[in-house]
Amino acid sequence: MYRILFSTLILIGIFKSVNAQSNNALNNSGASSPLKNASAIIDKLNPLFIETTSQGSAPYYKFGLDLSSTKSLMPDVIRTGSNWYAQGKSTQKALNFETIDYAQLVPVLIAAMQEQQAQIAELKQQVADLKKESASR
Repeated sequence: MYRILFSTLILIGIFKSVNAQSNNALNNSGASSPLKNASAIIDKLNPLFIETTSQGSAPYYKFGLDLSSTKSLMPDVIRTGSNWYAQGKSTQKALNFETIDYAQLVPVLIAAMQEQQAQIAELKQQVADLKKESASR
């Protein structure tokens, strides 16, 4: 599931630039602590697959996350934007919208993968212990 979600994020092409910050830069911006229970956060996200069509063109597909559930779960990853368009000769109107800052999800995905790797290592050790125990009987 996490591979699919991560692949989805890459396919969207949202990652125009991701700024890596040093630990000092993060600490200067406020208190920081390790991200815990990232897997639980990822499990609650609702990935979507959307078929979109434009007039006269072939359908194309978009991948993303449900905005409302993501907003309730992680409100800090929601950004507001505006698209301006002409309305009449000399009037412009703004179309405001909310979008997900997918780059902010990368640390959560990394933490979730680290949690999974720790669980896998623990399970491998348990299997090895059980094999030793059954071999000694």
